[in-house]
Amino acid sequence: MQLAVALDGAPAPIGATTFDPYGQLVKMLLPRAQSIAIYDRMGLPVWLNDGLDSPELHRILQDALAQDLGASGGGEGYAESIDRDHCAYVFLLRDPDARLIGAVGIVCRESRQGNDPRPFALVQGLLRPALECLQRELTSQYSIGDLQRSLLVRDRDLELLLGAAQDEAAASE
Repeated sequence: MQLAVALDGAPAPIGATTFDPYGQLVKMLLPRAQSIAIYDRMGLPVWLNDGLDSPELHRILQDALAQDLGASGGGEGYAESIDRDHCAYVFLLRDPDARLIGAVGIVCRESRQGNDPRPFALVQGLLRPALECLQRELTSQYSIGDLQRSLLVRDRDLELLLGAAQDEAAASE
């Protein structure tokens, strides 16, 4: 399920890319995943799997993004137990300059009732290829958005210059 996201006034919005393949890949790599969410760097959901039934995941992702943006960043994510049968995994996505570009949150059903959830490093290792592809996708989308905004600004400047030149030519006749 793709969500339409409007980021008016926000830096470089994400295009109309569908993130369904990433969600499917995560589900294949981590079959116990019940809820999967992809958020942009502004803390807005850009993709949620069908049947997302975890408001707790939304809160966890919002908190993770807010803490990372307020701090120096650098973390890759963490695991947090939701209840005795479920664990949330948060993966922070960064561009090549280590700037936060988004986050992926996953709620998994843990089969080992009452035991500790799988270590974060293990789950991260399983998902690394999908997370790296998603990082590249988001970085590309933001770069394209930045270029589009730059071109719009330059087009407006050019229109102003052409309009001024036409007004000056008309005044000198």
